[in-house]
Order: sequence, then C-alpha cells, then structure tokens
Amino acid sequence: MAIDDTIQVNISTRPGGADIPGYTIRGDDGGDKRRDRVHNGHNHRIKGHDKGAADKGQKRIAPKIRRVIPDTTGDLEKRRNMGNSRTIFANEQCSFASLGLSQRITKQLETKLGFTQATLVQSLTIPEMISGRDVLSQSQTGSGKTLAFLAPIVDRLTAPGRERITRSQGTLSLIICPTRELCLQTHQVLSKLAQPFPFIVSGIVMGGQKIKSEKASLRKGITILICTPGRLLDHLRHTTSFIYSNCEHFILDEADRLLDLGFENDLNSIADALRSKVSSSHRLQCALLSATLDKRVKRLGTILMKSPTIIDCSSIPSPGSVSSQPAPPTSQYQIPDGLSQGYVAVPERLRLVSLVAFLRLKISSYSGDFKAIVFVSTCDQTEFYHRLFSNICWPPAPSRQVLDDGDRELLSDDVQDDTLHDPIIPSPLFKLHGNMSSTDRTKVYQQYCLGRTGILFCTDVAARGLDLPSVDWIIQYNPPSDITDYVHRIGRTARLGRRGRTLLILSQSERGFTSLLNEHNIHPDEMDCDQLLDSVRREIINGAPAPSSCHYTAMNKQFTYPVDSDTDIKGLASRAFTSYTRSYAAYPKPIRPLLSVHNLHLGHVACSFGLKQAPSSISGQQKIGRRHRKRDGNDDEEDDDDIVPAVRGSLEKYEQGQKRSNKRSKVLYNLMSEFTA
Repeated sequence: MAIDDTIQVNISTRPGGADIPGYTIRGDDGGDKRRDRVHNGHNHRIKGHDKGAADKGQKRIAPKIRRVIPDTTGDLEKRRNMGNSRTIFANEQCSFASLGLSQRITKQLETKLGFTQATLVQSLTIPEMISGRDVLSQSQTGSGKTLAFLAPIVDRLTAPGRERITRSQGTLSLIICPTRELCLQTHQVLSKLAQPFPFIVSGIVMGGQKIKSEKASLRKGITILICTPGRLLDHLRHTTSFIYSNCEHFILDEADRLLDLGFENDLNSIADALRSKVSSSHRLQCALLSATLDKRVKRLGTILMKSPTIIDCSSIPSPGSVSSQPAPPTSQYQIPDGLSQGYVAVPERLRLVSLVAFLRLKISSYSGDFKAIVFVSTCDQTEFYHRLFSNICWPPAPSRQVLDDGDRELLSDDVQDDTLHDPIIPSPLFKLHGNMSSTDRTKVYQQYCLGRTGILFCTDVAARGLDLPSVDWIIQYNPPSDITDYVHRIGRTARLGRRGRTLLILSQSERGFTSLLNEHNIHPDEMDCDQLLDSVRREIINGAPAPSSCHYTAMNKQFTYPVDSDTDIKGLASRAFTSYTRSYAAYPKPIRPLLSVHNLHLGHVACSFGLKQAPSSISGQQKIGRRHRKRDGNDDEEDDDDIVPAVRGSLEKYEQGQKRSNKRSKVLYNLMSEFTA
C-alpha cells in the first residue's frame, strides 16, 4: 500500500492544557459533542485550569470543533464503499419471498430496511428456521446474520393460522447478545421489522439499566426479549413475574464471543432453566450464529440442540453448503473480498506520531467525510487518546518549548492564520469502552452511527457484531490478542459486500505477527513507514533533506510538551502506559513468542505516550497517586502490588539490569480490555 498524498503536521497545545477560555470538549462526556462556551477575554475558568502553564503575553488559541453532521438522507451510505457483493449474496434470483417468508415480512424488509435480495447465510438459514429445526450457522462478519434469525422469528409469530399473541403469554423468543451495543442494534432492526405488528412487544434487559424498571416491563409481558446473559440469568432466578414457559425461540448471537467472555456456565444455566419451565407442548427451537465455528461453539451446540442443521458459509464464493455434519472449512477465518488490508511497522516511540499522520492524511484525502475506528488494548488508553486529541491544536505550537530560539520569533502574537484554530484531528472524536456507563455508551453508539464523519477510539467492546454504517477505515493501533479478534475488528467495515480498508500498526519488534496472519491465509500489504512520516518530518526540518533518524526527538517533542504541561493529561498518560504494559504481558500463550513483553523498549513505549519520565518512576507515581486516593476514600483501582510480574520485572530490568521471574495470567488480557456485558 502506497501513500500518494502528503500533509503538514505540527502539534501544539493550548496554554494551560485543556481548560482555557475558548471552545472545549468535556473530557468525560462519553463522546458528547455539545460545546461549552467560555468567552475569550472574561474570567470564566473551567475547573482544573492550570494558572501557571501559559507564558505571559502568549496568544491563546481555541480550536474549532467540528459538529457531528447526521447522515439523514442515506446518500453517504449509498455512494460510499460500494464494492463487489457477489461473495455475500446468494444470487440475483434469491428473493426473501422465495425463502418462504410472508408478504408482509418481505415488504418490511424492502421498504423499511432496504433489502430486496437475501445474502448467502440468510438464504441458507431462514428456510431451516421456518421449518422449526435447530440451526448452527457460521458466516463471515457483515454478512447479515441478524436478519437471518429475526425474519423467521417474526414470520412464525405472525403466521396467518396462529392465534393472536397477547402480552399475558409472556416471552416467546429469547435473543442473547454479548454486549449492550449489540443488544441495542438488534432491537433497532427488530423494531423496524415488526412495525406492522403492534401486538409484538420487544424489549431489552441488560447490565447498566435499572433492574426495577426491567422487572415492571417483564411483569407486563415482552414478546421478544433481547438481553445480555448475566442480566437474563438474574431475572430467571429472582423475577417471579417473568413468564417464559411459552418460549419458542432461544437464539445465541455471536456465540463465539459469548464463550470468549466466560459466559459458558451462565448459558448452560439459562438453558437448564428454559428446559425445566418451557411447556412440553412447545418445542424450543435453538439457533447459534457465529463468525467463527470452533470446537467450543460446536460443543455448546451439542449441549443446547438436538441434531442441529449446521450451515457453513466458509466456502464463499461457492453457493455454500448445508449438512447434518460440519464440513471442514478451507480456512477457519473468512475475510470479505472487498476488504483491503495493510500494516505498517514503525519505531515504537513514533507509534503515536504515525497514528496522527495517518488520520490527518486520510481526513484530507476524503475531504472531511471520513469515518474510522481506532482499536486499542485497554480502557485507560481509550480515555487518554480521546482526551489528548480533543485538546491539542496544530500547527506549529505556542511552542517556544518545542522550537529552537532562532525559530520562536516565527510565532509572534500578531500571526493571523485560521489554521492555528484547527484541532489536530479535524473530525468529531468519540470513545467507547466497557468502563463507561450504560447511558454514555448508548449515547456514543447512536451519535457515531448517525454522523457522516468521526473517529471512534474504542476497545474490543465494539469488535463484535456491531453494524456501524459507512466506516471507511479500521485502524488497529495495538495488535489483537488472537487471530479471531483481528478478523472481528476488521469486520466492522466492508459489510454486506461493500468495500473497506484496514491498517495494523506494529512496532519493529512486532513484525512477526504478520507471519501468524499469513499462516491463516491473511495477507496484509506493507505500507512504507518513511513515506507515512515524511510529511511530519519535512515540516519539522522546514523541508531540508536529512536522515529520518535525526528527527525522532523533534517529532516526539511535539507530544511530550502538551502531555507534560497538563496535569490531567499526564495522569491519563501514566495510567494508559501502565495498563498497556500489563495487557502486553498477558497476551495468550500461542502468540507470546511474537509479542513478548521482554522485547519492549519501555523507555520508547513511555515516549509513545508523551511521557518524559523513566518507566520505573511512572509506576512509582501511579502508586503514590493510589495511596492518596485510598487515604481520601476514593481508591477505585487495583493496588500496584498486583502488577503483572512480567511487567514489573521488565521495569526493573530497564532501570537496574535485573531480572525477575515471569508469571502471566491466562485471562488478564481480556480483563484489561474491558467487556462489561
């Protein structure tokens, strides 16, 4: 992959950090882009303002924050990313009516959802579910699995010869999803599909909501219930008014992710509760849908189902296969044909600079209508990058701290250039991770879906099942924990036959991860690191030719000043550094030889977070901060003694040349990544 456009980037911060007169984005607003107006020239201070950070007489710059522009017409979705869909759709003659769906359902699919042709997984799954068989269905990301089970459920509940459904019958269909966002998305699709049938009442129960209001809704009766497993199990055990004895459908969406999150015991308990309560006159139809069909999913299928029909779409672009036994796929992982993959290997200390250069380049080339998702490893990283990029301006800095003495006169206070008011990332910024409240997560999800443009910083909570419209690029800032996560991350783009692009950012020591991808028939193209960084380098050295290695310090200094000058951002950077090194030490055993914590240069890693301190001092400051919070009764973090031994050993090795024993947790990586389902 080549880069044929150039940009100029120099990074600065507003004096006093984030909180100065001007337009600001609240750092903890969960992605809310409403602007707080603070008039220039008045003594209106935002809490946390650093009075001594700005130089006297220095010009104050307030960046212009772009509004979230909703795509109300759908034109953007129609004209963007349209690729070759022949590998997703069965054939031109496969209409929904030919699959056995009623006329009312097919009309809703066409008029409200815009679908006239069934995808391959839909053409194979819908007839099996209409016939009442148990189904174990596997298909690639973005292929339409949600409608593959929703359409036959609504069709069966509205069949002409069926007695009219009432709320007193309780719940007739249970749909379990791994995350809250996927529950919301599934409910939105169901609401459109079931709109002509007011007697079908749909609802959601999930973590983060008021359980009292959920109990009241269940008491009235919810026909189709969409839920996360933990909250559903709680209601099965403690909500006596919850009627589910007439349940007819039990659906597990993203079954592989449910197992990844450790819900296997909960799912078995839910299945046992259903078997014991469901009337013998009602056969409980089960369906498992997943993008990957591994041994765990198959084992769960044998427990929940009786002689299921296994639908394997891994042979795309062939018509697919339906059999009573699973056919061995040519590859466990399927990549959409319209997806272009790339990777870039950068020096560890320039990882952050590379991300900024890439985002600015693409925003420029897309003329502003650019949507991207940036995946990182931990919740603390998500908070840090969102806050940092929301509070940095460009170009060049008020930066007498960054420029040499001879160049500082170029930034006189009478410079009148509108570009000085631009944020470093000229696009709305969003954040999404498992430590956010349910309300904030819902707000961010809805805003990002409606917007024509935006950058979403998130953890793997957004990697499964979500259909985020018009996403142009997926950027994996940190390597995933396994190949399955890689496939699901990139599956947020190139959906339903459209085109999409992905970039994996690796350090030089992480290049071996590409060999693991190649072993699974995944072959990303390499992007030239020097070409990516060239625009930044030329701006710093005023266009003069020089070796790239001469300017690492200057490029990093563009970030170290804004981080070091703001206490809040510096604290977020320290926490992000600590959480990142912990998660790195907890990579699963199969990929530890490729992503070993001992290969990290922790000084360079700290530099990539804009930190000047040595790694050991960062850890010490974190511990002191926790002591103060604990003394004040506000300690919400784990103790520093719980640091992964491998990371603590590397910190001491970096400073003292000493080695420590290494012991890693098998599940710590996922714990660091979040997942509050």
